[in-house]
Amino acid sequence: MNIKIKEDKKISVADKQYEESVVVSSKGEIFSWDIKSEKIRIEDLKQFPLEEVKFLIVAKGEKVKNIDFSAQNFLKEKGIFLFVDDLRQGVKAFNFLSRSEKVLAAFDLS
Repeated sequence: MNIKIKEDKKISVADKQYEESVVVSSKGEIFSWDIKSEKIRIEDLKQFPLEEVKFLIVAKGEKVKNIDFSAQNFLKEKGIFLFVDDLRQGVKAFNFLSRSEKVLAAFDLS
């Protein structure tokens, strides 16, 4: 599955366009993402389907600014690699890694 950037803060996944923040898995699952604060915490990560995920990509936007240190440790303990960048780099990383790995990407499209 490939993700494309359609316009600023809009992505296309499997020919469907998204303007709201979403979480996309390399299995093709798509979930809405209700961003609670500018810092992602462990409680936020627990709403993501992290089973069997090897990489978590977080594409920052207007709402998400960083990842709490305890959340980073939570992922590390689960053996999940974290990649945090802007939307363009997050899409590139997802498209590359999802070819061979189990990936989950959270896109802040705010």
